[in-house]
Amino acid sequence: MPQRFKPSSRLLNTEQAATDLGSSSVHRAEDLPIIISESKLVPKFGRLSPAAELVAEVPLIILASAFDIPLPDKSIQMVVTSPPYFNQRNYADGTENDFGREKTVQAYVQHTVACLREIRRVLKDDGVVWWNIGDSYDPDGSLWLVPQSVAIEAKKDGWIVRAIPIWYKPNCMPESVRNRPTRSHEQILMLVKQRKYCWNEAEAREPAVSTPGKMSPPIGNVKHQALGKATLKGNRTLLKETRNMRDVWIIPTQPHKEAHVAQFPEKLVERCIRIGSSEGDTVLDPFAGSGTTGLVARSLNRKSILLDISPEYMELMRERLNVKPILIEEPVGILSTDTASEGNGPLPIEFSVFPAGDQHF
Repeated sequence: MPQRFKPSSRLLNTEQAATDLGSSSVHRAEDLPIIISESKLVPKFGRLSPAAELVAEVPLIILASAFDIPLPDKSIQMVVTSPPYFNQRNYADGTENDFGREKTVQAYVQHTVACLREIRRVLKDDGVVWWNIGDSYDPDGSLWLVPQSVAIEAKKDGWIVRAIPIWYKPNCMPESVRNRPTRSHEQILMLVKQRKYCWNEAEAREPAVSTPGKMSPPIGNVKHQALGKATLKGNRTLLKETRNMRDVWIIPTQPHKEAHVAQFPEKLVERCIRIGSSEGDTVLDPFAGSGTTGLVARSLNRKSILLDISPEYMELMRERLNVKPILIEEPVGILSTDTASEGNGPLPIEFSVFPAGDQHF
């Protein structure tokens, strides 16, 4: 039986996870909080519990791996996430087998493509993926070209790389380097499954730089001038106050007090959600961290599902989003990644059962 890639040798320890999440009091479903992890979510959403169906404008937090997403096929409208970058950060209790700590760029790219395959399974056919990714330097001082490598391999794997917006950070961290420009941007891969996809054109507008109300120069005039054949002939259009959004997004980084140091700014997430989904749609962040995606999605009247493999981040999201755990009238479990499966569907999930009467969640 083929073995699907495990993102980490740190398989979720169910007893430890229960201990880490067990400090909060338990509340009833009518409180409309978040479900941490519930047996009916695994592996095919056979049915949602009544409590889960009540969750509409609040995020659904699941302790699970982005490589084995416990969601049904084609159930997500949009994905926005910032996965671990290659060799840039060591997360708590991490090992060299963790996603982002591979020994080679090639291995990191392969693991990224494997994760994107699982995301493609749960993404609707007209869905959009926003994949925030950064780059770094090798020992010789050359860029690894990680974003470009991921984009190329994702395209080979069947994705349409529709755009790669530049996230320019005007308040970027200074660097001591003196023989190259200071890094001040990251890239965001815009990936889709087909040529027709969800695109909110009204939200994908930005202020125009030309004076609105005036007529544009004749189309083609600049080209003719370059050829020494200036002309005033050509179509002229009325200039508007807004224009189609450009692919350089000027968004400052955002200070944060949470423990998750790789938090991306709410304005960046908001832009992606606005132009790639509509109200009522479900947004997924498979590397949710501190829960920024859920916070923004809730403010924009979108449903969201937040995944992470860290019980510490589960608690962080729960506090930041000001939600409480639900007492499910059915057994509740912690997800584990220590399984393998054939085919393209989700893996069977092993989990330890905690009776609803026990104060684990």
